[in-house]
Amino acid sequence: MRHCCKFKADDIYYLYETALYTTRKLSVGFCPICEKPVAELCKIRFDGTPEREYFVGIKANTVVCDLQDEINYSMKECNYKNAKSKENNNDLS
Repeated sequence: MRHCCKFKADDIYYLYETALYTTRKLSVGFCPICEKPVAELCKIRFDGTPEREYFVGIKANTVVCDLQDEINYSMKECNYKNAKSKENNNDLS
């Protein structure tokens, strides 16, 4: 992600497909310099054309709230499930 500088997203949300887009993901985080919330919405159309939208501050919060119902899964959720399953497999050994 990029705002005042380039930084890693705190979480990435993968959204459901729509009639126009095959792939949609919403990256969210806080800029380490100005500490404002930042959101980046990446979408790929069915014809393969990529689109990116950037939101900062209150607009970033609004976008996250508006897309809350469209979240399929998040990267943190997947990482947590993978860590738990590895932990359970180690207990069986």
